[in-house]
Amino acid sequence: MFSSLLAIPILLAVITPGAAQRINTSTTTPNRAAELRRAEVTTKISTLRRERVRTFWGRMVTRIEAMITRLGTLIDRMERRIAVIEASGEELDIAEAKADVAEAKGLLATAKVSLETVKDDIEEVIGSAEPKEALQEVIASIQGIKKNLLEIHRLLVQAIGEIKGLRVGTPTPTVTP
Repeated sequence: MFSSLLAIPILLAVITPGAAQRINTSTTTPNRAAELRRAEVTTKISTLRRERVRTFWGRMVTRIEAMITRLGTLIDRMERRIAVIEASGEELDIAEAKADVAEAKGLLATAKVSLETVKDDIEEVIGSAEPKEALQEVIASIQGIKKNLLEIHRLLVQAIGEIKGLRVGTPTPTVTP
């Protein structure tokens, strides 16, 4: 008697058309909705990351351009100072200082060109599928430019030391109280 009652729901599930579809639809709809939400969240996060990389890059470009401008100004001032020393007619050896300034000027031109190259390529790098890897590429290019700028600064400091070192022997009057 009880066996016939247990068999009825099973038969109804098998006999009723669309029962299998209802079962499948009820289990896949929440999964599909969750997948869509995950995809939407993933695209939002990816967009936010790209914007952060653009912001980071914008700040770094501003800083690098300011550094290039300052170093260019220093190079111009040092070239003028060397010209004044040469025009003074003194017998001073400023060949090393001139060589250092010339090398710094060449490195500055290289840094400008590499910055412009990276500026052109940045949107392509940011638009890639993996913004994390794109950020690593951006950081690597910035570090290369930064190394050039640090080398330029080192050369200018060395040139200033050479120029000031020429003046060590000149007596200066000092007033002692």
